[in-house]
Amino acid sequence: MEKPKSKEEAFLRLQKMSEQSFSFYTGIHIIDLVKNISRTEVSITNAKLRKISKDEIDNYLNQDQDYTTFALGFDPLNMYSCTFISSITGSYNNILKGIPLERIIELLNEVKKK
Repeated sequence: MEKPKSKEEAFLRLQKMSEQSFSFYTGIHIIDLVKNISRTEVSITNAKLRKISKDEIDNYLNQDQDYTTFALGFDPLNMYSCTFISSITGSYNNILKGIPLERIIELLNEVKKK
C-alpha cells in the first residue's frame, strides 16, 4: 500500500478501512557472515480498526499534517489516530514502529547460539 498523496486520498482510505481488518507484512533477513548462517522470515501482524466516523477522520487529518508519511494514512502512535486500532494479533512493534523488533531479537539470539 502506498502512502496517501492527498488529504482526500487519506480520508477515503480511512473511511474504507473503518471496521475492517488488515495485515502488515515485514520481511526479515539476518546474515552472520562469520558463521555463514542466515535466517529469513516474514512477520505478519493482523489488526482491526474500530468504527471511525467521518468527523473523526476530518478531525484527525486537520490535526496531523504528516498523515501522508504513513502507508495506512494515519499514525498509530500519536495524535487522535492512536485510538483507531481496536485489536492487534502478532507483533505490536510491527504496527507501531514498522518493524517486528521482538522477532528480530529472537532471530539474532538463534543465530548467536549456533
